[in-house]
Formats: sequence, C-alpha cells, structure tokens
Amino acid sequence: MRHGHTGVVLCTLRNIQFPPKPIYSLCFSRLDDKICYASSMDGNVYRIEIPNITFSTDEIPKYCIRSDPGLECLNLQFYGAPGMLNYAQPFISQRSAALSMGVTADETKMVVGYADTSIKVYDMETQEAEATFKVHKLRLQFIPKKLQRMHFGQVCAVRCHDQKPQMFATGAWDKTLRIWDVRCKVGCVMTFEGVDICSDSIDLNRDQCIAGSWQPTEALGVWDLVARKRLNIIRVQNRRRDVDGEYIYACRYWRSKKYNRKGKYAIIGGSGTSCVEVINLHNR
Repeated sequence: MRHGHTGVVLCTLRNIQFPPKPIYSLCFSRLDDKICYASSMDGNVYRIEIPNITFSTDEIPKYCIRSDPGLECLNLQFYGAPGMLNYAQPFISQRSAALSMGVTADETKMVVGYADTSIKVYDMETQEAEATFKVHKLRLQFIPKKLQRMHFGQVCAVRCHDQKPQMFATGAWDKTLRIWDVRCKVGCVMTFEGVDICSDSIDLNRDQCIAGSWQPTEALGVWDLVARKRLNIIRVQNRRRDVDGEYIYACRYWRSKKYNRKGKYAIIGGSGTSCVEVINLHNR
C-alpha cells in the first residue's frame, strides 16, 4: 500500500506460507474505503482492513508519483499465516485458484472467477455461493458453439457494472468476452468471440464495454451492450514509433466525474507499450 501523492510504501501485507502464492486481482469495497479484497492463487479471497496510517510531506509532487528512498523507513511489514492476521483474513475459500473477482454496485454479491473455468456468485453476508456457472469438458462436444453459455477456459478477468448491480462481464483464455446477469441462472446473456484476454483488462461504463487483447495490433476494442456488437477498434494515431506491438494487460475507464463524464477516456498498459497510456476513444 503506497501513499497516493508520493508513492512511498506505507504498509506491506505478506503471507508466510511457502512457496508464496501470488495475488491476481484487487478490489476496493464500494461502501467502506478502508476495506479491500484480494484473490490469491491459493484459492482464498482475502478481506483486508487497511491500517489507518497518517503520512504527510512538505513537498508533494504535483505532476508525478515518485518514491523517496529516505522515507522508506516508514514501511511496516506484517507477516502472518491465513486466519492469524487481523489485517487480512480469508473471506471465501475454495480449492481452485481464484484468478479474478469483483463486487457488485450494491455490495450484496461478490463474483469470483477460478482457474477451473468456473464462475461463482457469493452472498457478501453469508459467504455462500448462490450460483455456479461451469460446464464439464466432456459436455462441450455435444453443445453447439452458438449455444455455449459458459466459459471453457481459465477465467482471468471479472468486472462488475458500477450503475447496474445485476450485470458483470468476464473474460477467459477461451478467447471470449461474456456479459452476465445475476438473475439469469442458465448462463451468460451475451458472448463476443475473438477477444484474447489474458489478464484483468475489461471494464464497463453505461452501455459500453472496453477490452484489451494480448495481440500486437488492434488490441483495444469497444463493444455496445445494447446493439450487442463491436462498435470499433481503437487504432492509436500518435503513439511512439519505437513501440513494437501493444499486448494489453490492463484496461480501465478513467474514473473522473470532472474530466471524463462522457466516458471517452481509457487508461491502458501492456508489455508491448511498456508504459501507461491515456487514450481518447473518440478521436484515437
């Protein structure tokens, strides 16, 4: 956890289990700004209570985030086994690795995507699964491709809609982007083919969805959820000439009511661009 203005590390939470399991996704609580959730490779979704650490500096950089090595002495590290740490406790536990997660807008349900191609919708109060979306590999050969309404690859991306509590989007290694409704118990309501999502690189805003694919060109696309089709492919015009491919790993709408009320700016990052880019989706 870093300070928002200076980038100084304030606190580090680390598990003592060996070998250490990586964290795949993070999600802040929509109701309490001191609560954060993290999904881990060990199958647990941890509930993290952010410590109340006050920090101030005389000179705060206005246009960049940088770290001062002289202030790293404020770094506090908490080590503990699962269940023994007050700051981070297992919230939901499963055997399969939890690769992605999201919390609905009304904070009543949590959606978790697992490595065994399953998606589970949990109740936030009881921590019990209300719905499970999974298809067995042996049944796929009997289901026509147009009628498949489940993922058959590892679910690596989950994003819940900020304005519609019943809607969320998922991306998996089966090169599909799917839109779900928690009220529909038989599967997804929309499927978009040919989206090679390899990380948490999808986002929802109003009636549109953006997704970043792991491919060298034409990696950023915009989909219309009302017309159920892809609107356009964003080909950036003024990118640096030394960029060799895009290969997007992260993709978000710019959450700013002051500058981005109409949702035309997106923030992306990838292994090809090797930087963070703010893109105007209207004029590229």
